[in-house]
Amino acid sequence: MTDIATTQLTTDEARELTAEIRRDLDGLLPKIKRAFEGRADKALGYDSWQAYCSAELSDVRVPVGSRPAMVAELRQSGMSQRAIGAALGVHHSTVAEDLKSTGGNPPVEPERVVSLDGRQRPAVQPKPEIPAADLAEFPELEHFADRPAKAAALATQLRGFEPAEQAARRETLGKVIQAEKEGRLAVQPDPGDEAVAQADRLFIAVNEAAQVAEKVGDVAAIEEAVRHADPDHIELWRTQFTDLAATLVRLAGACRPKLRSVQ
Repeated sequence: MTDIATTQLTTDEARELTAEIRRDLDGLLPKIKRAFEGRADKALGYDSWQAYCSAELSDVRVPVGSRPAMVAELRQSGMSQRAIGAALGVHHSTVAEDLKSTGGNPPVEPERVVSLDGRQRPAVQPKPEIPAADLAEFPELEHFADRPAKAAALATQLRGFEPAEQAARRETLGKVIQAEKEGRLAVQPDPGDEAVAQADRLFIAVNEAAQVAEKVGDVAAIEEAVRHADPDHIELWRTQFTDLAATLVRLAGACRPKLRSVQ
C-alpha cells in the first residue's frame, strides 16, 4: 500500500486557503482537500479537524443536490467519512448514505483514508467473524454471521449446559433460526458487545447458582439452616434474593414474545 503524501501548511497559507473556501463554492473541493491534507487545523492552532471546521467553515453550505457527488470525490481523495462530514457540516451517517447513493452498495472505496487525527488506515475495516472453533462445535451459528457478538454469546451459553439440556436448547435455537429465515421473526440488530457480555455474565451466574443449589441438596434443609442464621445475614440474603427474583422474572417475561413466535 502506498501512503498518502501530505505537507502541512504554514499559518498564512492556511488562513488564505480557509478564506477562499468560504467564498468560492465552485472551487470548494480542491480547497477542502488541500486544507485537510495540509492539516490547516494544526497550522491554525486547533485541536482537531472537527474543531477547525466548526469554527472556520460553519457558514459554508453545500446544496443538498450537489452534496453526494462532492462526498464521493472527497472520499476518493482519501478523507474519512467523519472528516468529510465535518467539512460539509453533516453527520458522518449522512456521508455514508451519500456514498451509497452515488457508488452503489457498498460504494467504491479508496485503498486508504486519513482519519480525523491525521493517521492513515484502510478505508474498509475487516468485519469480525465467528471463531472457527464455535462453528465447528455449533454449525447452526453460521446463521448469525452478520451478528458475531450474538453468535459468541450463544456459543458460551450452550457450553454452560449439560449434554441433555444443551441438545434441547439447540433444538429451540434451530426453531428460532428457521423462523427468521421464513420471516416469522424479525432479525434483531446486534445490541453491541458490552450488552451481550452483560447478559451472558448474568446467565452464567444464574446457571452456576442453580447448579450449586442442586449439589447442596434439599432446599428444605437450606431453609431450616436459614431460619437459624444471624438476623442481619437473613435480611441481607432476603433482600438479595428478592431483587434477583424480580430481575429474573422481568428477563423471563422479555423472552416470552420471541419464544411464542417460534413455537
